[in-house]
Amino acid sequence: ITVLHYSTSVTKSYFHEIYKALYFIPVILAAFYFGIKGGLVTSISISCLYLPYVFLYWRGNPDYFTNRLLEVILYNVLAYIVGRLAEGERSERKKYERVAKELQQSYDKLKRQSDTLAEVEEQLRHSDRLSVMGELAASLAHEVRNPLGSIKGAAEILQGDYSKESPNYEFLQILGKEVNRLNEVIENFLSLARQKPSQSKGTLLQEAVDSVVQIVSAKARKEKVALDCHLPPE
Repeated sequence: ITVLHYSTSVTKSYFHEIYKALYFIPVILAAFYFGIKGGLVTSISISCLYLPYVFLYWRGNPDYFTNRLLEVILYNVLAYIVGRLAEGERSERKKYERVAKELQQSYDKLKRQSDTLAEVEEQLRHSDRLSVMGELAASLAHEVRNPLGSIKGAAEILQGDYSKESPNYEFLQILGKEVNRLNEVIENFLSLARQKPSQSKGTLLQEAVDSVVQIVSAKARKEKVALDCHLPPE
């Protein structure tokens, strides 16, 4: 632009008006991209290039000379204002980017915590289901053990009615062995499902007492039947 000023005749003033207006473009671009310092460096450089031309060709015309000097001052003022606005806008953008980054980090952290809570909640639900199933299975096993004790006691009582050579005696022995096998299976299951040893021990003791009571009751009933039928008691 300065070369155009020096190479264009002074009589073509309308070209010089265009050229001096073109100086605003580099000033604005430098201030926008590089801030106050970049804008001032550019405006001062333009002033140093343009002022010799003003003093050389327009000093004899006070009106034009004053007008050109004011335009040079305007270049520098515009560079400062645009640079200040650009730096402010850049600072605000960085601030918003920092806030957005912090919000994203907070969101990611909350999402991880939410996923962890969901996993823990699912594990608790699974544990509750397993606990309920274990309690139901243990209750069912206890209910099965009581009839097994009665069956075993009845088999032992019936063994007294047959001699060892009798086939029925052997069948009753087989029945007792199978009952013992089922009882062992249930005992192993209860040992796995048992959570409170003290309560389990109390339950086992109660089951043992119930089995003894059932056996004694069965023997008593048999003796009563034998007396009623005038049979010799066992």
